[in-house]
Amino acid sequence: MGGTGRQGVKLTQTCARTNLASVRHPVQEGPIPGQYAALHGISIADFARSSLMERIEDEFDLRELEAAIAASDGESISHEELMHKYDLR
Repeated sequence: MGGTGRQGVKLTQTCARTNLASVRHPVQEGPIPGQYAALHGISIADFARSSLMERIEDEFDLRELEAAIAASDGESISHEELMHKYDLR
């Protein structure tokens, strides 16, 4: 069972707990992903996995923010006021 996602990502279900993903990047990008992973002492697979999860989390956070703004009465306070109000200095 498998499919092709956007931007050359091929997903293949390998078992109930994991998916296998194959990612190809254009030659023009050169060795940048591998160099970045090496710089941080991680594998390209770990780099790709963490980058994917961070992007998903960022999108969820953005959607929650947009929903909170939509539900807001428009009143807000600054970070400094919040820290002072709850004695968090």
